[in-house]
Amino acid sequence: MSRKKKKISLREIAENCGVSIATVSRVLNAKDGVNEATRNKILTFLDELDFSKNNNANRLKSKCIIVLFSIQQSNSLFVKNIAYNKVIHGIESIAHKKGYSVIFLKLVEDNILPDIIKNKGASGVILLGKNIPESIATLLFLHGIKFVSIDRETQETKYFSIETDNHDEIQKSVTYLIELEHKRFAFLWGNLKKSKFKERYDAFRQVVKDNKLKPYSEFEKFQSNGEDEIDFGKRAIEEILKEKVLPTAIIASNNRIAYGAISALQHNGISVPMDISVIGFDDGNENIFDNKITSVIP
Repeated sequence: MSRKKKKISLREIAENCGVSIATVSRVLNAKDGVNEATRNKILTFLDELDFSKNNNANRLKSKCIIVLFSIQQSNSLFVKNIAYNKVIHGIESIAHKKGYSVIFLKLVEDNILPDIIKNKGASGVILLGKNIPESIATLLFLHGIKFVSIDRETQETKYFSIETDNHDEIQKSVTYLIELEHKRFAFLWGNLKKSKFKERYDAFRQVVKDNKLKPYSEFEKFQSNGEDEIDFGKRAIEEILKEKVLPTAIIASNNRIAYGAISALQHNGISVPMDISVIGFDDGNENIFDNKITSVIP
């Protein structure tokens, strides 16, 4: 005869982890205000308890969504990445309106599903970010677990995936500048290894071609591997300012590059946007601008 497992209470979790009941509650409900080390300690404790198999998990099974993120993202997910924070807020808001709880869980090993997911202790999983490996998506699919990816590239058409439409957003940006009668554009591409930057550059070249504008190749600047994005923005502007004819508008592949570009322009006595207009892209990092600028936020 099997022995019925005892339910574990918030108080017991709190005592074992050396935290308050309120802290445990905030972690289980994916609230802010808990440092990363404490959050991971609580989630690890629950995972070691095989939390997905106890009565609490069974009770929550149909009303729990797990957001899975990678170790590489952990430093920025809850702190610096504004774009992800907006996504997280949206997930929490909709889930709670529908009566679901949300648990954030760090992926520790690339080829192993956390027990609470593997044993179907949740009604669904959200894979958040580009660093979640394809092997995890494959395992979820093979286990018959419902999941969706956000901001994660995949070639698998059988997976649901939500990604930024880089082409459309860059096209809107260039079209907007053309409507303001700009004709000479600088494009600060970014790291050659990042596919999102290549997509944005390809979109820029296409819309310039479609509008029969002359491509000013001297205004196209690329980030060196390992170069800081803000430093790249500054360097790119210093190189552009050596040209006889200057661009009237600059599009940067993200806001850190745009920040570096604006800093260099102002250092050289050039006003933004009176002399040169600047558009950034993707408010994904901490807000580094003292004042608001035009920026594409997909």
